[in-house]
Amino acid sequence: NGIHLCECDVALTKDEKLILAHDSDFSRLALDPNSPDSSKHIGDLTLKELISLPLVSGSRPPLLLDVLRSARDIGGSAQLVIEIKPGNEEAASALAPMLL
Repeated sequence: NGIHLCECDVALTKDEKLILAHDSDFSRLALDPNSPDSSKHIGDLTLKELISLPLVSGSRPPLLLDVLRSARDIGGSAQLVIEIKPGNEEAASALAPMLL
């Protein structure tokens, strides 16, 4: 019953926070896609700057740590596939210690 497998993409912010993000920037999801911060690469923004960016959904991108905690709380049947986009080696380096 329910969802047992979830795939997510991660990116690393300027202040080294892993967040869920499919694109390399938020221009597609921003309320104002022409705002300067919406087209900046996620790695060039701090988490605080990302949180202050108004998104169409009205929510902020979740931290990977929060998603991992939620998966743990769901229980043993929850599986998470974490995708790191090509060229995002910084995210891979930040992710490895979280999973060991």
